[in-house]
Amino acid sequence: MRLILVRHGRTTANAQARFPLSSAIPLDATGRDQVTLTGSRIAASGFRPEVIYSSDARRALQTASLLRDLIAPDLCVTPRTELREVDWGELRGRSTSTGPAGESAYAGWQQDPMRPLPGGEGLADVAVRWPGYCS
Repeated sequence: MRLILVRHGRTTANAQARFPLSSAIPLDATGRDQVTLTGSRIAASGFRPEVIYSSDARRALQTASLLRDLIAPDLCVTPRTELREVDWGELRGRSTSTGPAGESAYAGWQQDPMRPLPGGEGLADVAVRWPGYCS
């Protein structure tokens, strides 16, 4: 079995170094170009997926659909809620910087990502969404 993981292309929130406000944020033009380049490289490698799964976030679904169109147009993209990224909680829309002007909660979370962010999740919360998770 061969598995390829692809992160979504850039969004305006990424370009501004901010946490996304919601899962409805789309790719920007640069993000679409990034995905097209990635898809072209995957297609050139000869890889042909049997399935394509995606988070149900808009940017992830756009990424998966663009990739599908380039490498496997006959497949469907299957959205999976358990593939959602961590819920950033109170950090939504705030800077991703951890410097003096940044978010101290994020800096602390980077030291211990298993603990929940204020009003959000930690990686332990994300892990329990995965099928077959064993504690």
